[in-house]
Amino acid sequence: MQRTNTQGSILLNSLMQQSHPRGSIGLCHLLSGNLDALQGSPVCRANTSNTLSSAQCLALKEAQKLAITGLNSIALGDDLTEQKTITQRKSGLQQLIKMSRLPGAVLILPLVEFHIASYCLALQPFEKSGVNSSDNQSLSSSSTDRSLISNVEDAILCLSEPALASLEILYYLAFYSLEVVETLLKTDDKWAQISLNPEPDVKPSTSRHGRLDSDGQLQHPLFKSIVFLLSSSIVTSKRDLIREKVLRVLVKLSENSPNEMLLRFEDLFTSPVLLRCLSTDSPLPVALNTVRLLALLADHKKLVALFCSCSENCVLLALYMYIILKPDKQASDLVSIQFEHEVIRLLNKMIIQGWNYPSPVSGVQCQCNREVVKALVLMLHKKWLCVRRLIFLSPTPSLNKSLQFLRETVMLLHSFFQREKSFSEHCLEVLHQYDQAVPGVRAILKKCNVLMESEEFALDELCPPDVEVEDENMDCS
Repeated sequence: MQRTNTQGSILLNSLMQQSHPRGSIGLCHLLSGNLDALQGSPVCRANTSNTLSSAQCLALKEAQKLAITGLNSIALGDDLTEQKTITQRKSGLQQLIKMSRLPGAVLILPLVEFHIASYCLALQPFEKSGVNSSDNQSLSSSSTDRSLISNVEDAILCLSEPALASLEILYYLAFYSLEVVETLLKTDDKWAQISLNPEPDVKPSTSRHGRLDSDGQLQHPLFKSIVFLLSSSIVTSKRDLIREKVLRVLVKLSENSPNEMLLRFEDLFTSPVLLRCLSTDSPLPVALNTVRLLALLADHKKLVALFCSCSENCVLLALYMYIILKPDKQASDLVSIQFEHEVIRLLNKMIIQGWNYPSPVSGVQCQCNREVVKALVLMLHKKWLCVRRLIFLSPTPSLNKSLQFLRETVMLLHSFFQREKSFSEHCLEVLHQYDQAVPGVRAILKKCNVLMESEEFALDELCPPDVEVEDENMDCS
């Protein structure tokens, strides 16, 4: 039978394209039986190959065999056996898509898990000691300790490339295989029988193949390992890149998962994982993917209720402070624009779904109530300046998207104006930007003939139209 270009063939093509024999490590390297091929320099080989136990070598070989079996299964067309239509969540919108189950893809997971878990284990000595891998000054000065630390650092460096390649492979598996998504997120232990790898420490009361989540159900060890990579406080040269790739995987998992399985992400809110992804030392691509993940998790009412904790661990507060402080000064304009648009989509989605701030604890509101207004004003002001430049230079295709951003931000700001008695007080620190941006946006929308009646009403309430501040000769045609 002639086979069509199914999701299985597309998956195989994607996996092969990111794997070049002389390029960066990819699937063909991970399938190799030569462990030295997965290491970089001779120093890496000297410090890591000898530490692999016979059990680990056997586990790796078994994982490689399973992965090859899985690839053959996909290539032979087993992916055609069943397709399922699911509701995919993307940027706050929902659309029906068809996903193949691709059962053969599940057999590639143990290989991916081996390398990611090995990297997690290399991080643990530093995690337990509470120091960074680059913070040698605070460690013991004994030659034995220095030698041990040097070896562990070398192991971390060498294991990072296979881990990065594994995360890229996992992204494609979650993208195309519904079976992979369900395997990583379901709570029974059928998958435990093919789990071959060591993993970060688990609680004594749990199986060696996983740990209990917040509902007392067994988590998949690979899911646990990638969450561990987000929560790790250890600073390595690849940390930000690994976090970005982990978040891409989590975004794709949540995007392709049935709504009821979104609860598997609940543990992200009971640990500092998301807070670390939105901390001031996080690059903008990490923060961007964190917001994308939050927008998808907002589809579940129980999860969206966890966004604000009325404490210093409030995820929304961390997000707003990231916007206000703008810690990543080296981020490209494109990533900055994407980040701001994702934030607006997230907030729009939460409000459309009827989300309200939690009731104040002991009469004290969460600080995120104040910071959200400041963050919106700063984003509105920045985009207003950008649109002004676009209009004065020449209209571009991006102008319509920028105008839409202004309109959505104005309506969000107005919604907080209506619900917050202390709105004016919240604006004090950004009053200059507010006084410029709000009437300026009104003038731009009017001249571009895109000002709707509801938006004009919102702008009039935010700032009475006493004086038009924009130049009269702006041309939006």
